[in-house]
Amino acid sequence: MPPKLVDWDYNVLQLIGQLYQVAGEKAKAQQYIRMAAQKMNATPTEEGAVGSDQYLQSEFRKGDLFISAEMYDSARGVFSTLRAQTSGGNQLFVNFRLEQIDEKMLEQQGKKKEALAKLDEILTKYAQLAQMGAGSEIAAVKQERDQLATELGVVDSIKGTPAPGTAP
Repeated sequence: MPPKLVDWDYNVLQLIGQLYQVAGEKAKAQQYIRMAAQKMNATPTEEGAVGSDQYLQSEFRKGDLFISAEMYDSARGVFSTLRAQTSGGNQLFVNFRLEQIDEKMLEQQGKKKEALAKLDEILTKYAQLAQMGAGSEIAAVKQERDQLATELGVVDSIKGTPAPGTAP
C-alpha cells in the first residue's frame, strides 16, 4: 500500500526505508525515512516525560532519524535542545552528534576537504566515547572518514597510500 494512503507508524516507515537502503534504492529509502522522521516529529510528547530516560531515548532516536533523512536543521534543533537537558556522558554524545551534523552539512555543500578535517577532529575529540559504549558510533565515523579520504585521494606521507583511520 502506498504510504500516503495508509497511516503507517513511523517505526514501520523507518524499517521500510532501511530495507530500501540495504537494497541500494537510495531515493526510495530517503522517501520513507523522511516520512518516518516527519511522523515521529508530529507525535506529541507525553506530559511530565521531559527529562525522563524514556523521553531522552525518544529524542535521541528522533534526532538520529532526522540525520538519516538528511534533515540536518531539524536534527540540530533536537540535539541542541537535548544539550541543555543532559550532562556527563550523555552531553558528550550530544556534542558528538552536533559535530557530526556540522560534518554532514559540509559534505552536502561540497566542502569535502573541510568535511574530512571535521571527521579527523571528531575522531580525536570523541575517542573516549568508545569506552562509554559508543564504539560502533566511533567505528562508523572512522569508516566514513576512510571512505572520504580514499575518495579525495588523501595520501599517508609514510606509506604513500590513503591512511584509513589515521589523522593526517
